Amino acid sequence: MARKSLIGSLLFCSCLALGALSVGAKAQHKKEVSYDGHWWLSISPGERSGFLNGYLDCYTYEYKGPAEFTVNPPAVARDLVTEFYEASPCRLSESVPDALNRFSNRHVEKVTPTGGQPIKGRHGFYDGTYWKQISAIGGKAEQLGFVEGYLCCHSHVARNEGGIFSKAPSEYVPLITRWYGFVEETGDVNAKREPAKIADVVFKFRDHGPDSKPASK
Repeated sequence: MARKSLIGSLLFCSCLALGALSVGAKAQHKKEVSYDGHWWLSISPGERSGFLNGYLDCYTYEYKGPAEFTVNPPAVARDLVTEFYEASPCRLSESVPDALNRFSNRHVEKVTPTGGQPIKGRHGFYDGTYWKQISAIGGKAEQLGFVEGYLCCHSHVARNEGGIFSKAPSEYVPLITRWYGFVEETGDVNAKREPAKIADVVFKFRDHGPDSKPASK
């Protein structure tokens, strides 16, 4: 009888442990954002712009992806993605990167004029000046969108090359702002740090786990 009681107790404890793990897994899963059409239509235009700029920065310069998006600049692509979701409610579960890919050079025949010069150099103009400018245009929402887009590409496309980011994107926004010495009220920024690329600043706050590779210099 004592042995049966012991076995029953062990089974009961095991069930409790598995239940706790299940609850923990569900809680962790809830923290993950699904960057799909439902999410896209729920955020502001500024956050949408930031997301596409951050995603394309990572896709172009970190991942060096095969698809090109010179046909439609981020501002135009943002509206095209929005129109796509609004016209196709049945596709709201499709991810934003998949929707964006529909408007790459490979899928669009007519070139949309960009109205500007090609961006040269690693990470283009995505530096401290850009971080300050989007604060004035779209506020923290656009800055948040940039980080969301970059980290979405970094984790799902570049497969965490160079490090893992375990914090929520919103937690990196003030870290980046403080690193640049950017004061929103006055527009002041640390002149020596302003030329640094946002991506390089983001990597200063990555996790240094045993499986993460050091950021490229």
